Amino acid sequence: MTNKEHLTLENCEKEPIHIIGQIQSVGFFLLVSPSNFNILQVSKNLIKHFDLTLDQVLNKNIDSLRIHGLKEIISTQSLAVDNTQPHPHLVTLPNGDKYNLLIHNWKDNYALEFEPQVLKTDEYNLQYFLGGAMGKIHNSTDYRNLLNETAEEIKKITGYDRVMIYKFHEDWHGEVVAECKIDELDPYYGLHYPASDIPKRARDLFTINPVRFIHDVQSEPVEIYPAVAEGENEPTDLTHSTLRSSSQMHIQYLKNMGVGASMTISLLVNDKLWGMIACHHREAKFIDFKLRQACQFMGQLFSSSLQLHLMDKEKDDLAKSREIGAKLASFTLKEYSITQGLAGHDVTLQDLIECSGAAVVTENQIISLGNTPSEADITNIIRWLNLNQTDDIFITDEFSKYYSSAINFKDKAAGLIAARLSSGFGEYLLWFKSEVLQTIYWGGNPEKAVTVSEDGMASISPRVSFDKWAQIMENKSEAWTNSNISAVVKLREDVLQVILKKANEIRKLHDQLEEAYKELDAFSYTVSHDLRTPLTAIKVYSEILLEENDELFTDSIKDMLNKVVKNADKMTDLIKDVLNYSKIGKVDTSFKEIEVKELLPHIIDNLETSYKSQKIEFVLGDLPVIYGDETMINQVFSNLLSNAVKYSQKRSKSIVKVSGTVKDDEVIYTVADNGIGIDMQHIGKIFQIFSRLTDDNGYEGNGVGMTIVKRIMDKHNGKIWIESSLNKGASFFISFPKKTDNLVDLTA
Repeated sequence: MTNKEHLTLENCEKEPIHIIGQIQSVGFFLLVSPSNFNILQVSKNLIKHFDLTLDQVLNKNIDSLRIHGLKEIISTQSLAVDNTQPHPHLVTLPNGDKYNLLIHNWKDNYALEFEPQVLKTDEYNLQYFLGGAMGKIHNSTDYRNLLNETAEEIKKITGYDRVMIYKFHEDWHGEVVAECKIDELDPYYGLHYPASDIPKRARDLFTINPVRFIHDVQSEPVEIYPAVAEGENEPTDLTHSTLRSSSQMHIQYLKNMGVGASMTISLLVNDKLWGMIACHHREAKFIDFKLRQACQFMGQLFSSSLQLHLMDKEKDDLAKSREIGAKLASFTLKEYSITQGLAGHDVTLQDLIECSGAAVVTENQIISLGNTPSEADITNIIRWLNLNQTDDIFITDEFSKYYSSAINFKDKAAGLIAARLSSGFGEYLLWFKSEVLQTIYWGGNPEKAVTVSEDGMASISPRVSFDKWAQIMENKSEAWTNSNISAVVKLREDVLQVILKKANEIRKLHDQLEEAYKELDAFSYTVSHDLRTPLTAIKVYSEILLEENDELFTDSIKDMLNKVVKNADKMTDLIKDVLNYSKIGKVDTSFKEIEVKELLPHIIDNLETSYKSQKIEFVLGDLPVIYGDETMINQVFSNLLSNAVKYSQKRSKSIVKVSGTVKDDEVIYTVADNGIGIDMQHIGKIFQIFSRLTDDNGYEGNGVGMTIVKRIMDKHNGKIWIESSLNKGASFFISFPKKTDNLVDLTA
């Protein structure tokens, strides 16, 4: 590519500066074959250092250069070892000049670079100075102090006119975040520079070569001859070369800035190019290799210290977020509702990370926390996410760039993190950040870094103007930090785990209910076929006895037979009601206000008849009205009172107490007895169908009654609980909601 050609955005990013075929004139270059030590390539300035022509050197043995010990030095280098960070060897040319020899590998050849050795240890106590500089960098107390100390120490040790610390942003534009300079120069601190100033190819090389220098922008580069070494089919790769010449575009860029020489030190944080230390000098300036090594080490120390500073802050932020996330996960696990767990406590989803607002979006509702878009806007955001985003986590600090309608609520959601829980149901966790207006000062208009020709081709050329240029950044929020994102990812996993756990519990409960319904159906079948027939026989024979033997029976016997007939009818009706109810609520219900004081006497009368040999005392307290289905409530009290009598029959006297209390929104009844009681360790089984806790105590029963009671209470949106101790009786509590429209709707 000639100097007159324009670099387009595309070919500038791909400019092959690693095979540029030129070096800086401050040193010279050789490519040597390891098999015979013949010279395959030379830089054309070799003739300035040796009384030889290029033809007298090419394809000749390196002994022809008459550099003492050169072959022995090369022989110690192994091609199997990575020599990308070479160690300098001091050599003396035939004219007496001292040079640092740097050797690295390219394919199966040795690349030799010779730089003048200018640093005198007796004139400059580098180790002492470096120790003090490293101490200051290492002991920097905070981020700002670390930046300033590093810039100052690099300037002291190198003597450059200006030393800047240049930080890359996410879009790869740069910002000068620290500066140390001579007074005559205008400040660059705080200025931003477009990403096109340092193309991707150059940034990639910065990650490989920790230190790059240009000793004189006015010096013409020196070509490597021949362009392609004998036996090779491509130009020599100078990626690891310290003398490699720079792109002429970059040279012109420095000239336009008034820079005569430069050096850059790469700054890597977490193995990623974070920025660089940029050193500028108004005149030509060469830095000895050992001094560059010292600067490289200081850059690595800065990078390590910077990483620790960033990690400490991120660690603190992450620890705080994890503590809050643990609470949210705990709340969510305890609550049946995800929204209640994340938004129903003193710590909410909004507290997890720094944000202006948050929202929990489930299939049925949207719960907003803090400063958020409207519910309609959130609904549209979810619709857009479902249609346009495949990632489980969507992160942006410029939402309107992706979703144009977001411009309408940028004061609430210029930035967004969306964590998908379920795409099928449109369930998300959302965090919002409001717009932050920001004025950025550029070193020249960034838009003029790119020009568009008549044919529409976007081109770049070395910028001429570096005047301060202000730009107001709109529609953006503060950036989300890594700790923010980590906290969101962790909470999402916790919530998904809770959802999965609850889904498994529901599935298990469903299976249990299915099994219970099957068992109840089997029981219903037994009741239908095995009990109705004998009940009918009992009724018929009792009626025959009454009709045919009226004169033989006393009034007492007649009364008992009439009760047999009556109770046979009641039991038949009750069996029919239980059968209907067992069909999962298919039986029609009729809710009304029920006078319990009218219901109980009939139940008590039947029990006294059934347990006529047992001495029973029924103690009735206040009996407030209950709202429900009369048949079902009759069954509840029948079962509870029957159990109370049955399990206290071994007492000298059974005492059964029934009383009710009216609360704010419910009516609570208590049925207490003085019977054998219940072991509360096994209370979990009492409502399981066919489960009996007293099988070994000689009490009859089939384990269905309490299961039916529980289902009836559920049907009434009520509750049932127990207090008991072995041999000290049991108290059953049943709670019925007061009459409300909602109750009617739930049971209709």
